[in-house]
Amino acid sequence: MPKIRPNHERGVIERTVLLTSGWNMGFRALGFRKHDFSSEKRFLDVGAGHAGTTLNWGPRVYGADPILGKRAYSPHPTPMARKRSVRAKAESLPFRDQQFHHVYSTNSVGYYNRFIPFGQSTLEMLRVVAREGDVRLLVRKGDPEIERILKKATPLFERAGISVSLESSRNIRNRNLLRLVKTNRADLSRLRTLFGRNGLLRSVSI
Repeated sequence: MPKIRPNHERGVIERTVLLTSGWNMGFRALGFRKHDFSSEKRFLDVGAGHAGTTLNWGPRVYGADPILGKRAYSPHPTPMARKRSVRAKAESLPFRDQQFHHVYSTNSVGYYNRFIPFGQSTLEMLRVVAREGDVRLLVRKGDPEIERILKKATPLFERAGISVSLESSRNIRNRNLLRLVKTNRADLSRLRTLFGRNGLLRSVSI
């Protein structure tokens, strides 16, 4: 079983045993199947929260959230969240390049666009995902802000070797699934330059 080695410059995550607390429909909304989580692939939930709800999907699901351990939000994180999550913002993930096979965010990146910068966050998520892996975001249907962002960002993703698809979520009526596939020709340096030139890199605070 592959281990995730500590990297003290970009952060440390700890592998733990699988904790089961029942299955829900969330992974299907992201286009995953139950057996995907029994493979050797590693997953990262960006915006996992202090409870780490999706971490129970499998033993190689990890989380990142800026509120983890902050007393005002989460004075008592669950044991699973403490062991398999780190406190970090989406736009500054403390992991090595290409460390995960799938990176996803539900009701976070691409959802709270006033507070979570879409450009920096998707760049970071693409950085830590492996080539031929993907980033999956659940976004609001009919949200004019995400529609405006995607109208500008989609051709830039494609010019930088990132394949983009947007479709209705399988079991959540008011959500779309945005999928960004990091192809073998992906060039994140070029994508960062394109985002900067087109006003998609900005700083926000939460």
